Amino acid sequence: MYVKEEITPKAERRSKDYESGEKPQRVLRSYRNKSFQSLNYNLVEDSGRKIKNYLGPVNNIKSSCKHTWIKEILSYASTAPRPILSSEASSPIIYEVSNKGTEFRILFELLQQNSKTLLRATKTYTRSLYQNLPKNTENIGFLSNSLSYSKIRILFLTGSSDFLQSISTNAWKQLPIDFEILLKRSLSDYTGKMALLCIASRESLIKTKEEVYSIIDYTGVAPAYLLTYN
Repeated sequence: MYVKEEITPKAERRSKDYESGEKPQRVLRSYRNKSFQSLNYNLVEDSGRKIKNYLGPVNNIKSSCKHTWIKEILSYASTAPRPILSSEASSPIIYEVSNKGTEFRILFELLQQNSKTLLRATKTYTRSLYQNLPKNTENIGFLSNSLSYSKIRILFLTGSSDFLQSISTNAWKQLPIDFEILLKRSLSDYTGKMALLCIASRESLIKTKEEVYSIIDYTGVAPAYLLTYN
């Protein structure tokens, strides 16, 4: 039994082109390039609008932000070194910062501004204290919990190595009643070889003299890094 094969108009045109040896007309190269460039431009433009608040990778952040080093330090300091159990929320998590990473480099550059050379950095992260620090209403990229850098100070606690070690491993739990803690903005005139970098809410401090602050609310001050330098 013979069955007639149906040929659609489109298939018929392709058959004729094949038999005649003609190739379908190609789009001009200049037109193709123009279309591609236009498409690329639109994609980049749309992407930029969606992520206009993103600050970019840490290595490139310096060219896009006036308060770069503050935001970089807050970004790393407020990020837990590992997952935290609820039972550990109020206890410091101790973590040795690798001297080959960006986190160490940022701290190294900070101490260079204070005429010091960083040798070792130990992170002392206490989740509950960071949760009390002032936040931004908008996400600003790498800083996942959006700490408000304009309402925060980055200060140094100085003293004996035993005293600093005690604060770094116990936070403010074992301080005597009415014990005054003074934080400094600079280490340039300090002759010691160790300091504790603290992240503090401005509302938790009172200025006692030039570049020196007293803590009036310990729940708003987080010990961040125990720094050893020369």
